Amino acid sequence: MWQQLLHNKYLQNNTLSQVEGKPTDSPFWKGLMRVKEMFFANGLFRIGNGETVRFWEDVWLGDTSLAQQYPSLYNIVQRKNVLVANVLAQTPLNIVFRRGLTGNKWTRWLHLCQRLMTVHLTDHPDQFVWKLTTTGTFTVKSMYLDQMNGHTRFLHKYLWKLKIPLKIKIFMWFLQNKVLLTKDNLAKRKWNGSQKCCFCDSVESIEHLFLSCPFASIIWMNYFLHL
Repeated sequence: MWQQLLHNKYLQNNTLSQVEGKPTDSPFWKGLMRVKEMFFANGLFRIGNGETVRFWEDVWLGDTSLAQQYPSLYNIVQRKNVLVANVLAQTPLNIVFRRGLTGNKWTRWLHLCQRLMTVHLTDHPDQFVWKLTTTGTFTVKSMYLDQMNGHTRFLHKYLWKLKIPLKIKIFMWFLQNKVLLTKDNLAKRKWNGSQKCCFCDSVESIEHLFLSCPFASIIWMNYFLHL
């Protein structure tokens, strides 16, 4: 029900990739808008009917968006944020440029048209594939690990400059370097105790204790709410 409410209020007839944040949005929706590009950067679309995928801006033909692959064309295209279905709905392609194509632009346009000849729309909906898991399905854990690995240098550089209490900086440094004394780390030091989580039967690790354990998550949530 809450998904339908959000869809009716913020998306209406647009896709998530098409909408932009507004000052009047709720704090929850603003938070989603802040991580939207990060989310789409870790996935790609498999084209079905083409009705939810942006032709130029989304990743669906190749490993990057067509806007990145053909910047000279994207810079002069008359309409941006158009859907794949709208572009491929007619022959010739439903794309208009602000000026005539000559030289390298014409060559790049022919190259793009040749690739589009292999694309065939179907009656099935488009599918978003998450690149950080083998199943192609989004998980919070995969995105968390990717962000931790990708921002290691950033954290090393800026962590100690943040205006937060020193004890939190030290804790974040331990967490980032995965040296907190969780039971799996203790076992590496020849500790003979049980490696099971205190809250469930899974092996206690940093990822489990701070991300996937449902009971520990409630404790962390209550802690941060009372900071």
